[in-house]
Amino acid sequence: MTTLIVDNSSSYSDSIFFLTSFKQKVNKEIYSKVNIDTLNTYDSIILSGRKKVLKETNLINSKIIKYCYRTNTPLLGICYGAEIINLSFGGSLIKLDQVIEGFQKITTLKECLSIPKNFSFAVYQSHGYAISKISNELEKLAVSPANKVEIFKHINKNIFGFQFHPEKSGKIGKILLRYFLKLSR
Repeated sequence: MTTLIVDNSSSYSDSIFFLTSFKQKVNKEIYSKVNIDTLNTYDSIILSGRKKVLKETNLINSKIIKYCYRTNTPLLGICYGAEIINLSFGGSLIKLDQVIEGFQKITTLKECLSIPKNFSFAVYQSHGYAISKISNELEKLAVSPANKVEIFKHINKNIFGFQFHPEKSGKIGKILLRYFLKLSR
């Protein structure tokens, strides 16, 4: 099984490589080098965060999201990756007055990715946008005082979004990523 990490120029993309400790083959491609025609060689895809707002990044990530939806390929969006998934399904974002940076406590609303309902845990945040309206096709699974949506899942597909950075969130981040990788075809 092979996972593609789409590097959207996030400062943390290299940290996602700890996935290799799960004995999972991982390839990382910068977003502009991703070949949509070869996505079928991957069992799951992860969209990283990003540093800059670029139209090209949005266009490529939107094509990847459509591909995953159409082919039932498990998809995880991290930070920006979650935001572009929500936008792709008709949700909206808000630009925050202040960047959220550091550890924040989030709480699950339902069991999600092996984490029980009403479980609170700290995760690492680093973002200047947040989901203001979640798409009708996505289900909210976790929240925080700072964000209306921290984790979501598509109602019919293995498409997930994390507003936070699991790759910087220690043991709980590893657990969430490990569970996501088990969903690979």
